[in-house]
Amino acid sequence: MKEKAKKLTRIPIVKSSQELPKGSGWTAQDIKESIDEMLFAESVGDALQKARKTRNLTGQTLGKRVGVGRSRISQLEHKTHEYDLGTLYRVLDALDYDLTLTLVPRKGGKTIVVSKG
Repeated sequence: MKEKAKKLTRIPIVKSSQELPKGSGWTAQDIKESIDEMLFAESVGDALQKARKTRNLTGQTLGKRVGVGRSRISQLEHKTHEYDLGTLYRVLDALDYDLTLTLVPRKGGKTIVVSKG
């Protein structure tokens, strides 16, 4: 599934799983997961951009603080690149923000909150 998620623009547009192209390798679950990833990336990208602007930083200045180029910051903010937690932590640290991750069980169980900062 991971390699399919990288090509989010190639998700087939269908009304039901019965319409998936034969031999495409896509399942209805693959499509749902890819859409969920796009929505997550959009939310994180928007939050990063808002945090950067709140601190009155350019993408170039933030990139220098993090040790990456302006284009990498732009990729993160505009959802054109996958997120890894290491990069996300470094960006948030440079912006003087903490990251709180909340793990919510789908069925029963205890919610777990992890904070880094």
